[in-house]
Amino acid sequence: MGNKVYIAGPMSGYEEFNFPAFNRVEELLRGTYGYKHVINPAKLHPTTDLPWVEFLKRDLRELTTCDAVFLLEGWEKSRGATLEAFVAYILGLRLYKISPMCYNEQFELYEPEEFLADLNLDLLVRG
Repeated sequence: MGNKVYIAGPMSGYEEFNFPAFNRVEELLRGTYGYKHVINPAKLHPTTDLPWVEFLKRDLRELTTCDAVFLLEGWEKSRGATLEAFVAYILGLRLYKISPMCYNEQFELYEPEEFLADLNLDLLVRG
């Protein structure tokens, strides 16, 4: 198990920017999975009124220091989360997704072939 992990998921268009989901997964990663260093983008920024690109710059700087990325449900519909996931993949970081077969939030390793099939590069290009 790596030392430092990052949470990626959709924020724009969600109530409270989806912060409750990010915070719940942070608790899960610390409590259930035993990670001590969890980078939660919901806690990186003291304000929510900056331009999108400014949030992304800070988030990507943090992501590149991590060993793995945990993807929240809906990541593949979010331009920012898709970019974070793609950068993580290119850097060779482990990617995890919420297991679709579990009632409780459980994560499973995202196999590269499956990740690439789910990746929507058009979202990055066209926004």
